[in-house]
Amino acid sequence: AASLAALDLAEKKPDEARKRFEAVLVKEPKHIPALLAIAELRARAGGTKDEVVELIGKAVAANPNDANPRLMLVDFLLRNNDSKQAMAAAQSAVAAMPDNAEVLGALGRAQQESGDLNQAISTFNKLTTMRPLSVQPLLQLAGAQMASGNRDAAASSLRKAVEIQPNSLEAQRGLIMVEVAAKRYDVAMKAAREDVASSAIQKATGASLAKIRASLGRLVKKG
Repeated sequence: AASLAALDLAEKKPDEARKRFEAVLVKEPKHIPALLAIAELRARAGGTKDEVVELIGKAVAANPNDANPRLMLVDFLLRNNDSKQAMAAAQSAVAAMPDNAEVLGALGRAQQESGDLNQAISTFNKLTTMRPLSVQPLLQLAGAQMASGNRDAAASSLRKAVEIQPNSLEAQRGLIMVEVAAKRYDVAMKAAREDVASSAIQKATGASLAKIRASLGRLVKKG
């Protein structure tokens, strides 16, 4: 039934899909994909925030040790600009599964969106320890550091990200932009020169070193 519901969704038949998911829940009341799919369908149909939160909450209550419903709840609340409730949901998730990196990342995002930048930085720092070979926690950390006005710390985090994954386009662009924001144009130019030297990056961006130099040159004149 769940696979047929997915086909109904693909064919833009949300009512039929919902009925099929509900049929799944009659047999398996804790079926996570069906519970979350019904919440998603309600959101698409224009359901209120409270209605959707209640539906996702049923999935959380039925599967308290599964991260997916909790992550969906935090993401939904953040998309609806309710950082306070998102923070509470994320804190509850971390309390339930403190060693889950995705849940910790969700807490960091909620903290940053609520303006609690020091706590967000602390959370993302913990995440970099949990996932030392992953670029994403460093990018999140750099974003929080930039938001707090600490460009030097953000640049340091982005350099670490580039060291871990030299072809990370997001880390490379982030580092260049941080250096430009700090008006360290010579450092930004050096980073651009090193980054665009990679043929993989050139292919991914369609950029040339000449274009980046020209862009930086314009920024230098403005600065």
